[in-house]
Amino acid sequence: MKRGEVVGLTVYLSIVLAACGMSHPVDFPTVTAMPVIQEVAGITPIAITETATSISAENHGLCAYNWATQPLPNESAEIQELFDQAEMTDYQVRAEAYGENCVAENGSVVSFSALETDIYITVSVKDLQNRNDLGFRIYDMAQVLKQIDLELPGPNVGYLGVTFQQGGQTMQVWVPRDSVNQAISNGVRGSGLLDAFQSHQ
Repeated sequence: MKRGEVVGLTVYLSIVLAACGMSHPVDFPTVTAMPVIQEVAGITPIAITETATSISAENHGLCAYNWATQPLPNESAEIQELFDQAEMTDYQVRAEAYGENCVAENGSVVSFSALETDIYITVSVKDLQNRNDLGFRIYDMAQVLKQIDLELPGPNVGYLGVTFQQGGQTMQVWVPRDSVNQAISNGVRGSGLLDAFQSHQ
């Protein structure tokens, strides 16, 4: 998967899922507007289902499964509203379903099966070297995300992707949301959150 380019200092933290021992690729595009699902070549956007087992070979023939993502504009708007209500209006939020496309023999995409929902958050900071501040910002994000009162696509808890920006420099964090919540429940705060994540590399 093509990764976005970042200028200056880039720190990429990849946390291994304890349950399955693997992570999935991630892009950190700049959040400039709410993503929408558009029609391509007259094809109506495909429906999101929960698991790949919902695809019927009898109805669609053989499927080739490819990793894919789908934007979630409605969920993104609802989560953004939670941040706005928490007076964290400078945090830009995007939710995205990660899963598999069922691709028919003729190359058309029959359906998308969601495995999890990943949440991306972008925020500008004064000092990327202030790890204590960055850690507490992740703590604040986690507290807001706990207030999500909607069913997100996919049976698995997804990842939290954070992009901290300072001028032309960025620092990016990619971690399972469960790992963040577990660290917080264990009393980890501030720079300790970043230290805990980096120790898994």
